Amino acid sequence: MKTLTVVLPTLNEEKAIVKVIKAIPHVALRKLGYKANILVIDGQSKDKTVKLAKQQGAKVITQKGKGKGDAIKTIFRKLKQNPPDITVMLDADYTYDPQEMPKIILPLIINEADVVMGARQTKTNYVGNAILTGVANKVFNNTTDDLCTGYWAFNTKAIKKIDIKANGFDLETDLFAQANKNKLKIKSVSIKYRKRIGESKLRKSDALRIIARIIRNIRDWNPMMLFGITGLTSLTIAIIFGFRVIQDYIQLGYVGAVGTFILTVFLAITGFFLIGMGLILDLLERKT
Repeated sequence: MKTLTVVLPTLNEEKAIVKVIKAIPHVALRKLGYKANILVIDGQSKDKTVKLAKQQGAKVITQKGKGKGDAIKTIFRKLKQNPPDITVMLDADYTYDPQEMPKIILPLIINEADVVMGARQTKTNYVGNAILTGVANKVFNNTTDDLCTGYWAFNTKAIKKIDIKANGFDLETDLFAQANKNKLKIKSVSIKYRKRIGESKLRKSDALRIIARIIRNIRDWNPMMLFGITGLTSLTIAIIFGFRVIQDYIQLGYVGAVGTFILTVFLAITGFFLIGMGLILDLLERKT
């Protein structure tokens, strides 16, 4: 029988962890030919999370660092040594239904995907998530319906290739970027989403981390987009200011707005420099 590892990152989830573990559909998974092992990566919980997880038969690893990204990074490093046939990751707050696991892993079983993302039918922070998802799709020239989902599935190939950089809630953005970078097949599967049990760990500041992660990924993997757009913006502003400088020169016979002239030259040089930098980095990226 093939192996399937269910990864549950936890931090003070005593109210939900038992429900989540008990809901894992072992019988349905066995019918598909998979034996499920439960692996909890705990972020040094202060409540009974670890005790309850162990009572339910889960193997528990204590996270040395902090943050969800660091937790999954720790697990991926261990799994790379002896990867299971399928790895499923979901949040341990009961927002995602473990019963939907067979549907999540089916694209992996039929070799339709290397990475599966659960697309929530009802999303929290809908507008923000929609914007981030749209930007990510544009940057990586791929399609996902829900960038910030906490329900993922990976085959062995994906586990071996993905090298997580994120430490916090920018994890999902990093996973999507890594999957695209390594040319892994990605598929979205529609799933249900419900109100979490317990207190949310997500903060408003985490949105900034996600945006910063997207920018870093653009810089590393699509530098022409980042430097090109920034450079063109600089050149456009230089042209706008330049019209005033030219107009003054035509009317007065000399440059009256010296400050504007200096700013125009600076923006023009900066624009050409950024575009040139983007071209060079893009060329280097294509050769690697």
